[in-house]
Amino acid sequence: MKNLLKLSLIFILAIFFASSRPLSAQEAKQTKPKVEKQDKAKEEKDLEKKKEKSEKKKKEDDAQKSARKELKKAEKEAKKDSTSATHPGEGHSYGKDKGELTGKEFGQQRAAEASSKSSKETEEAEKNLDESEKSLSASRAKIDSAKTKVAEQEKSGQVDKAEIEQKKARISEAEAKVKLLEERIKRQREVLTGKKMEKK
Repeated sequence: MKNLLKLSLIFILAIFFASSRPLSAQEAKQTKPKVEKQDKAKEEKDLEKKKEKSEKKKKEDDAQKSARKELKKAEKEAKKDSTSATHPGEGHSYGKDKGELTGKEFGQQRAAEASSKSSKETEEAEKNLDESEKSLSASRAKIDSAKTKVAEQEKSGQVDKAEIEQKKARISEAEAKVKLLEERIKRQREVLTGKKMEKK
């Protein structure tokens, strides 16, 4: 029985190795052209697909470009039509609806409205500047109190030197911001005084 098992095992192994033997040179030559032909056919198909995709994309791009051009032309024509119908010449339509006023009276009224609008704007700007100056003085007071507090802490030795340095750095940053704000306020004041002088 053992001999029979051994023989059957040997027979199975022989069949396995016989089926998995390497190809001879002649057999390899015969299968190689088939594989090459299949590879070439795949490459040709891939090239054709790529060409079709690029042509399709090019057609879509051309269609989009032409659609954009037509849309721009239509917008230009619509714009020309709308401007020529409502405004035959250049300028604004002030004075079309004067009511019972004459041309001179209407002009004087428009000038009065413009000057009142200008004076309101300058008053608002002055108020904003006053508020900015108040916040600037409050910021200066905070910085001064922080400086004195840090100096006291430094003298007493209650706080580490590193922490004191950090606090001093924050204070110097705050001072730089305050200086920028001060310069901005100064420039705005100069502009306002220039506008006031122009009015007089």
